[in-house]
Amino acid sequence: MARYQAAGAKYFVALATHHDNFDNWDSRWHEWNSVRVGPHKDIVGLWRAAAVKAGLRFGVSSHADDRGWNYMFGAQGADKTGPLAGVPYDGHLTKADGKGQWWEGLDPAELYNHPKSAKDSPPAEWKELWLKRHTDLVDKYQPDLLYFDGGIPHGVFGRKLIAHYLEENARAQGGKAEAVVNVKSGTFVPDFERGMATMIMPYPWQGETSLAGWFYLGGPHVDSASVTKTPDIVSKNGNFLLNLPQRGDGSLFPECETVLDELAKWMPINGEAIFSTRPWVVFGEGPTQRPEPKYMNELKQPLTRQDVRFTTKGAYLYAIVCGVPQGPLTIKALGQLGPGFSSIELLGSPEKLQYKREWEGLTIQSVKEWPSQHAVVFKIRLIR
Repeated sequence: MARYQAAGAKYFVALATHHDNFDNWDSRWHEWNSVRVGPHKDIVGLWRAAAVKAGLRFGVSSHADDRGWNYMFGAQGADKTGPLAGVPYDGHLTKADGKGQWWEGLDPAELYNHPKSAKDSPPAEWKELWLKRHTDLVDKYQPDLLYFDGGIPHGVFGRKLIAHYLEENARAQGGKAEAVVNVKSGTFVPDFERGMATMIMPYPWQGETSLAGWFYLGGPHVDSASVTKTPDIVSKNGNFLLNLPQRGDGSLFPECETVLDELAKWMPINGEAIFSTRPWVVFGEGPTQRPEPKYMNELKQPLTRQDVRFTTKGAYLYAIVCGVPQGPLTIKALGQLGPGFSSIELLGSPEKLQYKREWEGLTIQSVKEWPSQHAVVFKIRLIR
Protein backbone atom coordinates (compact mmCIF):
# COMPACT_ATOMS: atom_id res chain seq x y z
CA MET A 1 0.00 0.00 0.00
CA ALA A 2 2.91 2.34 0.74
CA ARG A 3 4.22 1.72 -2.77
CA TYR A 4 0.85 2.59 -4.31
CA GLN A 5 0.67 5.74 -2.24
CA ALA A 6 4.21 6.76 -3.25
CA ALA A 7 3.23 6.22 -6.89
CA GLY A 8 0.49 8.83 -6.49
CA ALA A 9 -2.55 6.67 -5.76
CA LYS A 10 -5.44 8.51 -4.10
CA TYR A 11 -7.81 5.56 -3.95
CA PHE A 12 -7.46 1.77 -3.84
CA VAL A 13 -9.99 -0.74 -5.16
CA ALA A 14 -10.10 -4.31 -3.84
CA LEU A 15 -11.70 -7.23 -5.68
CA ALA A 16 -14.71 -8.29 -3.61
CA THR A 17 -16.17 -11.00 -5.84
CA HIS A 18 -15.38 -12.04 -9.39
CA HIS A 19 -17.20 -14.20 -11.96
CA ASP A 20 -16.31 -17.27 -9.86
CA ASN A 21 -19.10 -16.52 -7.34
CA PHE A 22 -16.62 -16.51 -4.42
CA ASP A 23 -16.68 -13.73 -1.80
CA ASN A 24 -13.31 -12.31 -0.71
CA TRP A 25 -14.67 -11.09 2.63
CA ASP A 26 -16.29 -12.34 5.82
CA SER A 27 -19.56 -12.89 3.99
CA ARG A 28 -22.65 -13.29 6.14
CA TRP A 29 -24.85 -14.73 3.39
CA HIS A 30 -22.47 -16.84 1.31
CA GLU A 31 -20.53 -19.70 2.86
CA TRP A 32 -18.04 -19.84 -0.03
CA ASN A 33 -15.89 -16.98 1.20
CA SER A 34 -12.22 -16.30 1.92
CA VAL A 35 -12.62 -16.45 5.70
CA ARG A 36 -14.13 -19.91 5.69
CA VAL A 37 -12.29 -21.37 2.66
CA GLY A 38 -8.78 -21.06 1.20
CA PRO A 39 -6.67 -18.35 2.87
CA HIS A 40 -9.01 -18.05 5.88
CA LYS A 41 -8.54 -14.27 5.78
CA ASP A 42 -10.87 -11.33 5.35
CA ILE A 43 -9.13 -10.05 2.21
CA VAL A 44 -11.41 -7.05 1.65
CA GLY A 45 -11.13 -6.12 5.33
CA LEU A 46 -7.33 -6.32 5.27
CA TRP A 47 -7.11 -4.15 2.15
CA ARG A 48 -9.53 -1.62 3.63
CA ALA A 49 -7.53 -1.33 6.86
CA ALA A 50 -4.32 -0.78 4.89
CA ALA A 51 -5.92 1.81 2.59
CA VAL A 52 -7.46 3.79 5.44
CA LYS A 53 -4.18 3.73 7.36
CA ALA A 54 -2.43 5.16 4.29
CA GLY A 55 -5.05 7.89 3.95
CA LEU A 56 -6.48 6.54 0.70
CA ARG A 57 -10.11 6.30 -0.34
CA PHE A 58 -11.28 2.70 -0.55
CA GLY A 59 -13.37 0.95 -3.17
CA VAL A 60 -14.67 -2.55 -3.89
CA SER A 61 -15.33 -4.21 -7.23
CA SER A 62 -18.07 -6.73 -7.94
CA HIS A 63 -18.16 -8.84 -11.10
CA ALA A 64 -21.06 -11.05 -9.99
CA ASP A 65 -23.60 -9.97 -12.57
CA ASP A 66 -25.21 -12.70 -14.69
CA ARG A 67 -21.69 -14.09 -15.24
CA GLY A 68 -21.52 -14.95 -11.54
CA TRP A 69 -24.36 -17.32 -12.36
CA ASN A 70 -23.83 -18.66 -15.87
CA TYR A 71 -20.02 -18.79 -15.99
CA MET A 72 -20.12 -21.59 -13.44
CA PHE A 73 -22.24 -23.92 -15.55
CA GLY A 74 -19.15 -25.47 -17.09
CA ALA A 75 -18.72 -27.25 -13.76
CA GLN A 76 -21.76 -29.39 -14.63
CA GLY A 77 -19.94 -31.11 -17.50
CA ALA A 78 -17.09 -33.56 -18.01
CA ASP A 79 -14.13 -34.12 -20.34
CA LYS A 80 -15.25 -35.50 -23.70
CA THR A 81 -11.92 -37.15 -24.49
CA GLY A 82 -8.82 -38.38 -22.70
CA PRO A 83 -8.30 -40.54 -19.61
CA LEU A 84 -10.96 -38.64 -17.59
CA ALA A 85 -13.60 -38.64 -20.31
CA GLY A 86 -17.05 -38.77 -18.76
CA VAL A 87 -15.84 -38.18 -15.19
CA PRO A 88 -18.13 -35.44 -13.81
CA TYR A 89 -16.67 -32.10 -12.78
CA ASP A 90 -17.17 -30.61 -9.32
CA GLY A 91 -20.58 -29.17 -10.18
CA HIS A 92 -22.08 -32.61 -9.65
CA LEU A 93 -20.87 -32.92 -6.07
CA THR A 94 -23.28 -32.71 -3.15
CA LYS A 95 -22.83 -31.52 0.40
CA ALA A 96 -22.67 -35.16 1.54
CA ASP A 97 -19.66 -35.74 -0.75
CA GLY A 98 -17.66 -33.32 1.38
CA LYS A 99 -17.40 -35.58 4.40
CA GLY A 100 -13.72 -35.87 5.31
CA GLN A 101 -12.75 -33.33 2.63
CA TRP A 102 -11.30 -29.83 3.07
CA TRP A 103 -14.69 -28.42 2.14
CA GLU A 104 -16.69 -30.53 4.59
CA GLY A 105 -19.93 -28.79 5.58
CA LEU A 106 -20.13 -26.66 2.43
CA ASP A 107 -22.64 -27.20 -0.36
CA PRO A 108 -21.11 -27.16 -3.88
CA ALA A 109 -24.51 -26.21 -5.27
CA GLU A 110 -24.20 -22.85 -3.51
CA LEU A 111 -21.00 -22.18 -5.46
CA TYR A 112 -21.70 -23.81 -8.82
CA ASN A 113 -25.49 -23.31 -8.87
CA HIS A 114 -28.04 -26.05 -9.35
CA PRO A 115 -27.57 -28.12 -12.53
CA LYS A 116 -31.29 -28.12 -13.38
CA SER A 117 -31.52 -24.32 -13.43
CA ALA A 118 -31.64 -22.24 -16.59
CA LYS A 119 -28.11 -21.23 -17.57
CA ASP A 120 -28.88 -17.77 -18.98
CA SER A 121 -31.53 -16.69 -16.52
CA PRO A 122 -30.61 -16.42 -12.82
CA PRO A 123 -33.75 -17.02 -10.73
CA ALA A 124 -35.15 -14.34 -8.44
CA GLU A 125 -33.96 -16.13 -5.31
CA TRP A 126 -30.35 -16.04 -6.60
CA LYS A 127 -30.66 -12.30 -7.28
CA GLU A 128 -32.13 -11.78 -3.82
CA LEU A 129 -29.13 -13.59 -2.33
CA TRP A 130 -26.85 -11.38 -4.46
CA LEU A 131 -28.54 -8.31 -2.97
CA LYS A 132 -28.08 -9.63 0.59
CA ARG A 133 -24.42 -10.43 -0.05
CA HIS A 134 -23.67 -7.01 -1.50
CA THR A 135 -25.66 -5.14 1.13
CA ASP A 136 -23.52 -6.96 3.68
CA LEU A 137 -20.41 -5.90 1.72
CA VAL A 138 -21.18 -2.18 1.67
CA ASP A 139 -22.45 -2.12 5.26
CA LYS A 140 -19.38 -3.90 6.63
CA TYR A 141 -16.67 -2.06 4.72
CA GLN A 142 -18.31 1.30 3.91
CA PRO A 143 -16.51 1.77 0.58
CA ASP A 144 -16.08 5.16 -1.05
CA LEU A 145 -16.41 3.54 -4.48
CA LEU A 146 -18.61 0.68 -5.68
CA TYR A 147 -17.54 -0.80 -9.03
CA PHE A 148 -19.65 -3.01 -11.30
CA ASP A 149 -18.12 -4.88 -14.23
CA GLY A 150 -20.96 -3.97 -16.57
CA GLY A 151 -24.19 -2.04 -16.29
CA ILE A 152 -26.31 -1.95 -13.15
CA PRO A 153 -26.62 -5.68 -12.34
CA HIS A 154 -29.83 -7.64 -11.90
CA GLY A 155 -32.31 -4.84 -12.60
CA VAL A 156 -34.32 -3.79 -9.56
CA PHE A 157 -31.96 -5.67 -7.21
CA GLY A 158 -28.99 -3.63 -8.42
CA ARG A 159 -30.94 -0.40 -8.11
CA LYS A 160 -31.94 -1.30 -4.54
CA LEU A 161 -28.31 -1.92 -3.65
CA ILE A 162 -27.15 1.40 -5.12
CA ALA A 163 -29.93 3.30 -3.35
CA HIS A 164 -29.01 1.67 -0.04
CA TYR A 165 -25.30 2.33 -0.62
CA LEU A 166 -25.78 6.03 -1.39
CA GLU A 167 -28.23 6.55 1.48
CA GLU A 168 -25.94 4.89 4.02
CA ASN A 169 -22.94 6.81 2.72
CA ALA A 170 -24.83 10.11 3.02
CA ARG A 171 -25.89 9.20 6.55
CA ALA A 172 -22.27 8.49 7.51
CA GLN A 173 -21.16 11.80 5.95
CA GLY A 174 -23.76 13.85 7.80
CA GLY A 175 -26.27 14.13 4.97
CA LYS A 176 -24.15 14.55 1.83
CA ALA A 177 -22.96 11.46 0.00
CA GLU A 178 -19.28 11.22 -0.96
CA ALA A 179 -19.56 8.05 -2.98
CA VAL A 180 -18.80 6.86 -6.51
CA VAL A 181 -20.65 4.17 -8.47
CA ASN A 182 -18.72 2.84 -11.50
CA VAL A 183 -20.58 1.19 -14.36
CA LYS A 184 -19.58 0.21 -17.90
CA SER A 185 -22.85 1.51 -19.32
CA GLY A 186 -25.72 3.66 -18.08
CA THR A 187 -25.94 6.41 -15.49
CA PHE A 188 -23.30 7.05 -12.79
CA VAL A 189 -19.53 7.29 -13.41
CA PRO A 190 -18.61 5.44 -16.63
CA ASP A 191 -15.62 3.11 -16.61
CA PHE A 192 -13.66 2.60 -19.84
CA GLU A 193 -12.04 -0.83 -19.48
CA ARG A 194 -8.85 -0.92 -21.57
CA GLY A 195 -10.22 2.03 -23.48
CA MET A 196 -10.47 5.78 -23.21
CA ALA A 197 -12.44 8.89 -23.96
CA THR A 198 -11.30 10.67 -27.12
CA MET A 199 -12.40 14.13 -26.03
CA ILE A 200 -12.97 16.15 -22.87
CA MET A 201 -15.96 14.57 -21.15
CA PRO A 202 -18.52 16.86 -19.46
CA TYR A 203 -18.68 14.64 -16.37
CA PRO A 204 -16.04 12.57 -14.54
CA TRP A 205 -15.14 9.16 -15.93
CA GLN A 206 -12.58 6.48 -15.20
CA GLY A 207 -9.96 4.98 -17.50
CA GLU A 208 -8.97 1.50 -16.45
CA THR A 209 -6.28 -0.91 -17.54
CA SER A 210 -3.89 -3.56 -16.25
CA LEU A 211 -0.13 -3.94 -16.51
CA ALA A 212 -0.78 -7.43 -17.86
CA GLY A 213 -3.81 -9.69 -17.94
CA TRP A 214 -6.28 -9.05 -15.16
CA PHE A 215 -4.73 -12.07 -13.47
CA TYR A 216 -1.34 -13.70 -13.90
CA LEU A 217 -1.31 -15.89 -16.99
CA GLY A 218 2.29 -17.05 -17.28
CA GLY A 219 4.31 -13.86 -17.41
CA PRO A 220 2.97 -10.32 -17.52
CA HIS A 221 3.19 -8.22 -20.63
CA VAL A 222 3.92 -5.02 -18.75
CA ASP A 223 2.60 -1.74 -20.10
CA SER A 224 5.48 0.71 -19.81
CA ALA A 225 3.33 3.67 -20.87
CA SER A 226 1.49 4.01 -17.56
CA VAL A 227 3.17 7.33 -16.78
CA THR A 228 1.91 8.97 -19.96
CA LYS A 229 -1.55 7.40 -19.75
CA THR A 230 -2.16 9.33 -16.56
CA PRO A 231 -2.01 12.84 -18.12
CA ASP A 232 -3.87 11.63 -21.21
CA ILE A 233 -6.82 10.52 -19.08
CA VAL A 234 -6.73 13.47 -16.67
CA SER A 235 -6.64 15.95 -19.58
CA LYS A 236 -10.06 14.62 -20.63
CA ASN A 237 -11.64 14.90 -17.16
CA GLY A 238 -10.94 11.31 -16.14
CA ASN A 239 -9.36 9.35 -13.29
CA PHE A 240 -6.96 6.47 -13.90
CA LEU A 241 -7.46 3.06 -12.23
CA LEU A 242 -4.43 0.82 -12.74
CA ASN A 243 -4.41 -2.90 -11.97
CA LEU A 244 -1.15 -4.52 -10.87
CA PRO A 245 -1.39 -8.33 -11.05
CA GLN A 246 -0.05 -10.27 -8.10
CA ARG A 247 1.45 -13.68 -7.53
CA GLY A 248 -0.52 -16.22 -5.53
CA ASP A 249 1.30 -15.19 -2.35
CA GLY A 250 0.25 -11.56 -2.84
CA SER A 251 3.64 -10.21 -3.96
CA LEU A 252 3.98 -8.07 -7.07
CA PHE A 253 5.93 -9.06 -10.16
CA PRO A 254 9.27 -7.24 -10.61
CA GLU A 255 7.93 -5.50 -13.72
CA CYS A 256 5.02 -4.10 -11.70
CA GLU A 257 7.41 -2.88 -9.02
CA THR A 258 9.43 -1.12 -11.73
CA VAL A 259 6.37 0.77 -12.96
CA LEU A 260 5.47 1.79 -9.39
CA ASP A 261 9.03 2.94 -8.82
CA GLU A 262 8.95 5.06 -11.99
CA LEU A 263 5.64 6.63 -10.98
CA ALA A 264 7.07 7.29 -7.51
CA LYS A 265 9.92 9.24 -9.13
CA TRP A 266 7.66 11.14 -11.51
CA MET A 267 4.82 12.19 -9.20
CA PRO A 268 6.77 14.29 -6.65
CA ILE A 269 8.10 16.42 -9.50
CA ASN A 270 5.06 16.58 -11.76
CA GLY A 271 2.07 15.63 -9.62
CA GLU A 272 0.82 19.22 -9.38
CA ALA A 273 -0.08 18.95 -13.08
CA ILE A 274 -2.31 15.96 -12.27
CA PHE A 275 -3.98 16.34 -8.88
CA SER A 276 -6.80 18.85 -8.28
CA THR A 277 -6.58 20.00 -11.90
CA ARG A 278 -9.26 20.60 -14.51
CA PRO A 279 -9.20 20.14 -18.29
CA TRP A 280 -8.26 23.10 -20.50
CA VAL A 281 -10.19 24.24 -23.60
CA VAL A 282 -8.53 21.41 -25.57
CA PHE A 283 -7.14 18.22 -24.08
CA GLY A 284 -3.97 18.18 -26.15
CA GLU A 285 -2.27 17.89 -29.51
CA GLY A 286 0.16 15.63 -31.33
CA PRO A 287 0.50 13.09 -34.13
CA THR A 288 -0.57 9.92 -32.31
CA GLN A 289 -3.94 8.95 -33.73
CA ARG A 290 -6.74 8.49 -31.26
CA PRO A 291 -8.67 5.20 -31.31
CA GLU A 292 -12.43 5.02 -31.58
CA PRO A 293 -14.18 5.77 -28.26
CA LYS A 294 -15.26 2.25 -27.40
CA TYR A 295 -14.74 -0.54 -24.91
CA MET A 296 -11.42 -2.42 -25.03
CA ASN A 297 -9.81 0.03 -27.42
CA GLU A 298 -6.55 1.31 -25.98
CA LEU A 299 -3.89 3.04 -28.04
CA LYS A 300 -1.95 0.47 -30.06
CA GLN A 301 1.28 2.35 -29.34
CA PRO A 302 2.26 4.74 -26.55
CA LEU A 303 2.14 8.51 -26.82
CA THR A 304 5.37 10.17 -27.95
CA ARG A 305 7.44 13.26 -27.17
CA GLN A 306 5.48 15.04 -29.89
CA ASP A 307 2.20 14.49 -28.02
CA VAL A 308 1.18 17.13 -25.47
CA ARG A 309 -1.66 17.05 -22.93
CA PHE A 310 -3.06 20.06 -21.05
CA THR A 311 -4.44 20.55 -17.54
CA THR A 312 -5.18 23.71 -15.54
CA LYS A 313 -5.19 24.81 -11.92
CA GLY A 314 -5.85 28.36 -10.78
CA ALA A 315 -3.79 30.78 -12.87
CA TYR A 316 -1.64 28.02 -14.37
CA LEU A 317 -1.74 25.93 -17.51
CA TYR A 318 0.29 22.72 -17.52
CA ALA A 319 1.62 21.42 -20.83
CA ILE A 320 2.56 17.77 -20.26
CA VAL A 321 4.89 16.41 -22.93
CA CYS A 322 4.40 12.63 -23.21
CA GLY A 323 8.08 11.91 -23.69
CA VAL A 324 11.44 13.66 -23.40
CA PRO A 325 12.05 16.27 -26.15
CA GLN A 326 15.09 15.62 -28.30
CA GLY A 327 15.30 19.19 -29.55
CA PRO A 328 13.12 22.31 -29.74
CA LEU A 329 9.47 21.60 -28.92
CA THR A 330 6.67 23.49 -30.65
CA ILE A 331 3.22 23.63 -29.01
CA LYS A 332 0.75 24.79 -31.65
CA ALA A 333 -2.07 25.62 -29.23
CA LEU A 334 0.14 28.24 -27.57
CA GLY A 335 0.94 30.23 -30.70
CA GLN A 336 0.13 33.92 -31.02
CA LEU A 337 -3.59 33.15 -31.33
CA GLY A 338 -3.48 31.25 -28.04
CA PRO A 339 -3.82 32.59 -24.49
CA GLY A 340 -1.55 35.23 -23.06
CA PHE A 341 1.01 34.17 -20.48
CA SER A 342 3.62 35.84 -18.30
CA SER A 343 6.06 33.05 -17.47
CA ILE A 344 7.06 29.47 -18.29
CA GLU A 345 9.00 27.06 -16.12
CA LEU A 346 9.95 23.41 -16.34
CA LEU A 347 8.80 21.47 -13.29
CA GLY A 348 11.77 20.00 -11.44
CA SER A 349 14.33 22.14 -13.22
CA PRO A 350 16.09 25.37 -12.11
CA GLU A 351 17.06 26.24 -15.69
CA LYS A 352 15.68 29.39 -17.28
CA LEU A 353 13.80 28.45 -20.43
CA GLN A 354 14.47 29.94 -23.83
CA TYR A 355 11.35 30.19 -25.98
CA LYS A 356 9.85 32.04 -28.92
CA ARG A 357 6.20 32.64 -29.67
CA GLU A 358 5.11 32.75 -33.32
CA TRP A 359 1.91 32.25 -35.28
CA GLU A 360 2.77 28.59 -35.80
CA GLY A 361 3.15 27.94 -32.09
CA LEU A 362 5.25 28.36 -28.99
CA THR A 363 8.72 26.89 -29.50
CA ILE A 364 10.66 25.96 -26.35
CA GLN A 365 14.36 25.14 -26.56
CA SER A 366 15.87 22.05 -24.94
CA VAL A 367 17.45 22.24 -21.49
CA LYS A 368 20.77 20.76 -20.41
CA GLU A 369 19.15 18.10 -18.24
CA TRP A 370 15.55 16.89 -18.25
CA PRO A 371 14.15 16.23 -14.74
CA SER A 372 12.02 13.20 -15.72
CA GLN A 373 12.51 10.18 -17.97
CA HIS A 374 9.00 9.52 -19.28
CA ALA A 375 7.17 12.85 -19.48
CA VAL A 376 8.06 16.46 -18.69
CA VAL A 377 5.79 19.33 -17.66
CA PHE A 378 5.90 23.02 -18.53
CA LYS A 379 4.09 25.23 -16.03
CA ILE A 380 2.70 28.35 -17.71
CA ARG A 381 1.26 31.31 -15.84
CA LEU A 382 -1.70 32.66 -17.80
CA ILE A 383 -2.73 36.28 -18.05
CA ARG A 384 -6.39 36.52 -17.13
